[in-house]
Amino acid sequence: MIAIHFEADSASYIRPDGSVDTQDLINRQYGGKIGIWRLLRILDRHEIKCTFFICGAAADRYIEAARAIAERKHDIAGHGYYHEALWRLTRDAEEEVFTKTLGTLERATGRRPLGSRSCAASPTTLHTAAKMGLAWDSSMWNDDYPYLLDLGGGRTLVEIPFTINNDINFMGGGITPPAYVQGRFRSAKYSLEAWKAEFDACLNDPSGKPKMMTFCVHDYLTGHASNSKSFDDFLQYAKDDDRVWIATYSEMAERWRELCRNSTHSIDNFSISINASPA
Repeated sequence: MIAIHFEADSASYIRPDGSVDTQDLINRQYGGKIGIWRLLRILDRHEIKCTFFICGAAADRYIEAARAIAERKHDIAGHGYYHEALWRLTRDAEEEVFTKTLGTLERATGRRPLGSRSCAASPTTLHTAAKMGLAWDSSMWNDDYPYLLDLGGGRTLVEIPFTINNDINFMGGGITPPAYVQGRFRSAKYSLEAWKAEFDACLNDPSGKPKMMTFCVHDYLTGHASNSKSFDDFLQYAKDDDRVWIATYSEMAERWRELCRNSTHSIDNFSISINASPA
């Protein structure tokens, strides 16, 4: 399952004095202007559909790219408006972020997203996602498989766990300005090696059970020419094995609901929901 974060400059680093860091801003603008199109061309060549997690501000500022994603029938999901840290917000403010983001993406792409991801979820994020009518979420980091949650009141939500297996960790070593100053950017070969290692481990797991591999790339990182080569090479590596189903997140969520039709997990037993009650 391939996740592309289309953030562009919607998540630019803010200095302690409240100003935007110019170096971070212009690096991220590359993702919206150039990087996202390069990634789309690679997907076109491989004839692969993936899930784009799109920040609302990126869709507003780079609407032609958002429309191109939709026209190619890729899966579309929310990723906050300005990539907000939801745990910092009140419940009402979190709902406002969801409403604004989902509305923006629907206007830009002509489709209502079925899912969402926050890299900094709050104790109420899962309830908010279900309240907004989403079918799935991908904000948790706590399992190798999806799971179906019963949030009460007849609401259910498929959680498809996120992973640390992404390009920030192997290419950038960080996304804020200290990464530039300290020279922490590394060769894209580390991403390719890591993705192949994860892929091989999943296919050859001692349990013999099917495994789910998710990985994530960003428009402003993997969208650069040399970095995109690793992405391109990995897609070919995965395609060459006929045991693999390359699915979108929405396809996986639908399949998991079928598999778990008579089995759900209570939200009351879920650690991030401590002190959180259904809406």
